[in-house]
Amino acid sequence: MSPRRSSSITTTNKNVNHFYMSGFFDAESTFILSIVKRSYYKVGWGVYPIFKVELHSKDLPLLNQIKSFFGVGTITVQKTRDSAYYS
Repeated sequence: MSPRRSSSITTTNKNVNHFYMSGFFDAESTFILSIVKRSYYKVGWGVYPIFKVELHSKDLPLLNQIKSFFGVGTITVQKTRDSAYYS
């Protein structure tokens, strides 16, 4: 018997379809690696990784499920753009 596949995200990691998550993040997310010269760091550089998923504000429940999936992060609502993002 093959496992049941679902396209929905649940709030517990054991029920998440990782194939769905992989495809969703491939289509809807951004990963930025910012490298900035900073004289006050010992090596002289700062590295800032950023992972971000921005969706329409009506998809806020989905962003909350993504936050639950990772167990970390913040959700910010941008009213002027009628959007919200997880990072």
